[in-house]
Amino acid sequence: MKFLVDGMLGRLAKWMRILGCDVECFPGMEDGELVELALAEGRVLITRDTLLVKRKKARGNSFLW
Repeated sequence: MKFLVDGMLGRLAKWMRILGCDVECFPGMEDGELVELALAEGRVLITRDTLLVKRKKARGNSFLW
């Protein structure tokens, strides 16, 4: 499983990489770009942003931490 972590969760991304997970983190990237990138690369989006999770394209492919 591949993950995309938003900028607020950089430390989580670091620890997930230590555990061997395939994780990308792009601090400063806009919400729409994160959702599009996650869909394009088949990644699960992990975020603390409740508005980001509520986006139509993010539903079913995101996880609120």
